[in-house]
Amino acid sequence: MTYSVTSLPQQPSSSSPSDVHTNSVMMDSLFNRMSEAGWLVEWPSGRFLSLNPAAESLYGRSPDNPVQPQPCWQDTIAPENREFVCRRIRRYLRQCQANPNQADLSLDYGLIRPDGQRRWVRSRIWQYPGCSGMQLQGLSLDLTNQQELYDQKLQFEKLAANIPGVIYQYVLRPDGSSYFSYMSPGCHDLYELEASALAGEPDLAWSLIHPDDVDGFNASVAESAKTLTTWNHQWRNYTQSGTLKWFSATAQPEQRANGDIVWDGLMVDISQQKQAEVDRDRFFDCALDLFGIVGFDGYFKRLNPAWEKTLGFSIEELKAQPFSQFIHPDDIERTQSEVEKISDGDNTFWFENRYRTRDGDYRWLAWRTVSFPEEGVMYASARDITEEKRIEAERERLITILEASPDFISSADLSGNVTYLNQGGRDIVGLGADEPASHYHVGDFIPETMVDFFETEAIPTALQNGIWRGTAKLKRADGSDFPVSQIILHHPGTEDHDGYLSTIARDVTESQAIQECLRQQEEFLRSIYDSQGNLVFVLDLADDGEWRYSDWNASTEKVAGIRREEVRGKTPLEVFGPVIGQDFLDGYLRCLTTKETVTIQQTFPDGDRTLYFQAHLTPLFDAQGEITRIVGNATDITERKDVELALNASKTRYRRLAQQEKLVNNISQQIRKSLDLKTLLDSTVQAIYELLDIDRCYVLLYNENSQLPDLELATEAKREDLPSRLEDYHSSFFELLNHLLQQRHSIRVDQASDIEDGRLRQKVNQLGYQSLLLFPINSGDGNIGTLACSREIAAKPWSDRDVELLQAVCDRLTIAIQQAVLYQQSRQSEQRAIAKTAELEHTLKQLQQTQTQLIQAEKMSGLGQLVAGVAHEINNPVGFIFGNLVHAKEYSHDLLELIGLYQQHCCESHPEIEAFIEEIDLDYLSEDMPNLFNSIETGALRIQKIVRSLRTFSRLDEAEVKTINLNESLDSTLMILASRLRGNATRPDIELVCDYGELPEISCYAGALNQVFMNLINNAVDAIYDSGKTPGVLTLETAVGDNSIIIKVRDNGSGIPEDVRDRIFDPFYTTKPVGKGTGLGLSISYQIIVERHQGTLTCDSTPGEGSTFAIELPLNKS
Repeated sequence: MTYSVTSLPQQPSSSSPSDVHTNSVMMDSLFNRMSEAGWLVEWPSGRFLSLNPAAESLYGRSPDNPVQPQPCWQDTIAPENREFVCRRIRRYLRQCQANPNQADLSLDYGLIRPDGQRRWVRSRIWQYPGCSGMQLQGLSLDLTNQQELYDQKLQFEKLAANIPGVIYQYVLRPDGSSYFSYMSPGCHDLYELEASALAGEPDLAWSLIHPDDVDGFNASVAESAKTLTTWNHQWRNYTQSGTLKWFSATAQPEQRANGDIVWDGLMVDISQQKQAEVDRDRFFDCALDLFGIVGFDGYFKRLNPAWEKTLGFSIEELKAQPFSQFIHPDDIERTQSEVEKISDGDNTFWFENRYRTRDGDYRWLAWRTVSFPEEGVMYASARDITEEKRIEAERERLITILEASPDFISSADLSGNVTYLNQGGRDIVGLGADEPASHYHVGDFIPETMVDFFETEAIPTALQNGIWRGTAKLKRADGSDFPVSQIILHHPGTEDHDGYLSTIARDVTESQAIQECLRQQEEFLRSIYDSQGNLVFVLDLADDGEWRYSDWNASTEKVAGIRREEVRGKTPLEVFGPVIGQDFLDGYLRCLTTKETVTIQQTFPDGDRTLYFQAHLTPLFDAQGEITRIVGNATDITERKDVELALNASKTRYRRLAQQEKLVNNISQQIRKSLDLKTLLDSTVQAIYELLDIDRCYVLLYNENSQLPDLELATEAKREDLPSRLEDYHSSFFELLNHLLQQRHSIRVDQASDIEDGRLRQKVNQLGYQSLLLFPINSGDGNIGTLACSREIAAKPWSDRDVELLQAVCDRLTIAIQQAVLYQQSRQSEQRAIAKTAELEHTLKQLQQTQTQLIQAEKMSGLGQLVAGVAHEINNPVGFIFGNLVHAKEYSHDLLELIGLYQQHCCESHPEIEAFIEEIDLDYLSEDMPNLFNSIETGALRIQKIVRSLRTFSRLDEAEVKTINLNESLDSTLMILASRLRGNATRPDIELVCDYGELPEISCYAGALNQVFMNLINNAVDAIYDSGKTPGVLTLETAVGDNSIIIKVRDNGSGIPEDVRDRIFDPFYTTKPVGKGTGLGLSISYQIIVERHQGTLTCDSTPGEGSTFAIELPLNKS
């Protein structure tokens, strides 16, 4: 908007009207075209009277805008400058009144536009008298951009001067020369050189770099120049005076059009920081506590060496896994909760958990943490408090024990002030559980009659010796006293705590009464004890673990000949010697082992005879259930024992005769029960060896029909420490005995040295015989042998009873051997007959299997023919349906078109036709007719697919080998058995899962394999239905193995028990009810797979889970 200056009041002029108009137009044009903001305001109201376009733009307002509010000129001035500007204007107007030629007023100030934008202006203001009052006219220049640049320059210079470092601009020319185009004053603080000295000589700065850091510095600059990426580097640098400092610099490179690369950057002195890092790392690494930086992502970021020492893992191992992997499972939830609070900014002042060590143990750690959420980490320190935890647990355990003790347990300082009193002590003296022990003094629990005793004897003794023990009296809260058995302990002071006293006192009021009662009972029992006719003795378990006599009665003194005073404190071995004493001790230890009363027999020498005693040993137990004493009561049974020994000797003699007779009878019974010669000889020889006092018993057999003399050791019973004679009986020994054996004479040698025949004596001595008995045995078929008994340790004459016994045994052995020979001959005949019978049975079994296979094959052949015939018969009408369906669809289409043409061209129709159209719903019929034919076609296709499956399955009667795809055979079988998979009102459908692999065609007996598939799938369906499981799942899998094809039929039925699984492939074996199974299905399937296809058929079943039958057929079967 432009404003005419002619509207403004004008000074009077003598110019003509035309000149005035011309000047006015010219001034108006000049005012509106000025780049400076021109304005005219009324003073002192400040109302705007005129604004040129530049002023309108600067002030953001128009004086003639009726909508926009019109503030006064003073309101446009920034508040902080308003008072200053108004004061200067008022002073200027006063000066103008005094001096009409007063120069214009010039002011710099801020103004605020209606949109809130702040501008900085410089205004030249002068007085312009108007018609209606004082007016001010001015020209304003917008200095905002200049002021901002100036402010920024001042701010930058101030920043550069005060920043703890150097702001610089470094320029690298393409020819390799360089210079600093700018360096802030902080250069002197870093290099001890002025910026002007380094501006043109950057090499002066580079020459002060530590020699070890030069290569790294140059490489980093070259990399930044090459990639134009931010340069960050730290290095050591000498100052002009030789001081070594650490510098850190960062700069952003930019390449100019002329090829120069310019880095704008900041360089700071980080020497103190580096030293702090060294000090911090030294403190970090040397600290005994576990220091670390832990990320909120669950991983350790940095750890000090104390972690390795405490947990045994290396720092790398600890940092490689989440720290939760090392926490005790019971502490993970608490730890995660604590970490969540830390990640929210909370600090941890004390938290405990357990960490796993390398050896599998756990250590208790106490944590303090400081959270830094903005960095996603926490700084943590942990202290191993495992030992403190153990001590704390031990202390708590001891406190629990002390509190559970019924004794008076207390502690007090050396001034007598009570510091602790357990619950048992409170109960004894009658103090409440809530009464503080510190309110009492030791003297509160000591009767007046005992004060002097404690002060002069008990406590001084404890202070001097560390302990005092004895009997005393204590006082209850009600003033009554009671006797105690007491211990006072002195605990000397240390640097950490002062010394103190502790005491344990037990109320012995009841025990003293009991002891008095026991004393009286003991006196009573002592009178009985000493007048007792039996031997009574007592042993105590000593501190050294030995059983020692403490007393015995007068009867024991009389028998042993030792006074009771002489045996007290002695062991049985010390009293009776090693033999008798050890025998007595073994009885006592038996009592200790059984922990109950035992009865033993003991012997004691009395001159030339032996005394026998029956002793009852009774253990006595202490309060802890341990045996501490044994009381023995022994009765003299010598006379009864003498009678018993005489009776036993008589019994032994008659028992021996009975045993001999029993041996002969047993041999006779063995002959009747068993005709096995080896068994008979073994039992006879063993019985003779056990009955007679001999070292060896054996049987030698000799076959006199052989060409060379031959002795054979048939059986032998001997002492374990004697060698066998198997290799010693050679022909030379037989020659010495031959003439005697042939004459059926026995050989009896009571003493080997008495043998008259020198050669025989030499041979007997050579074999080590001291006494020898040999009896001939004749079987009657040419075999002659001998029954021999020998004593080889020491000679002992043979008794006539021994000779008679062995002669009777030999007579019966002769009979037994003869019968055994006959039995052996009959057994051989029987074995031949059994072998022939087994051969016939095998032939019969093969015939039965062949018959079964023929019957099954015939049955399956008939089934195949029936299926093929049914398929053929069904296929004919299906073909008829397909042949006519096409024409029927065409005819119906034509008829519908004809009806449509009729309705289109014959507008009027007979009412009867209209009624019939409505009756048959012609529109719906026309719409549904194509759907009807499509449904017929779908049904026909379904029938055609079933016929194809029936034709495939009809190969059951084919015996020749064909090349087929087993997946198709399985699908055909499933099509036949589809009705079995569908459920009914009582059971749901069986879910079918077919996991077929890509199978090559295989040459096989196709019909036979279809029969196998049908058997296995039928059995699986039966197993699912019988188990009652829902849902039932039948799974068929095919796959190619190593040169074979694998088919698996799996069900989730009830499974097959192991004892049944071992027999499922046996012919005629079935677990199904009568009428449901023949027991031939799996047997025939096994023969088809294994015998006809050289494959395998296995069953894997888990009771309760289901069964899997697996077929494996070779691909290269001949």
